[in-house]
Amino acid sequence: MTASLHAAHVEDWLKSGLLHPDLITSVREELALSGEQQSQLNTQLSAARQQAGPLEQAVKEQQKALNDLLKDTTTTAEAASAQLTKLIEAEAAVKQLQLRTLIGVRDVLTPEQLQKAKKLGPPQMAAKGNADSV
Repeated sequence: MTASLHAAHVEDWLKSGLLHPDLITSVREELALSGEQQSQLNTQLSAARQQAGPLEQAVKEQQKALNDLLKDTTTTAEAASAQLTKLIEAEAAVKQLQLRTLIGVRDVLTPEQLQKAKKLGPPQMAAKGNADSV
């Protein structure tokens, strides 16, 4: 069960071919991003940062609530399970935002720029299928 809870890691998505925004930023000159592409990237990343704050706060609150329940020796398995579901839902919202952002970044680049970025970037940011690189 634990493995399924951790199935959707950003690192796994990066290994599957998506690119970390920091990688794009670090090689933007080599990619020759157009002004429009740079503007689109900035807009997407800014919007993602704005949305991430409240979502990450919700995860912290749900995690704290679960921790508090687990410290209480009178907590039932049903109550703890219900709180775990709330935590997983909060985490899922963060993962959805991360995935949408990574795909949005990918979609701004041309296929040629994507290939170039993968070649220029550090292995941990542009890894493709190599589990040891992260």
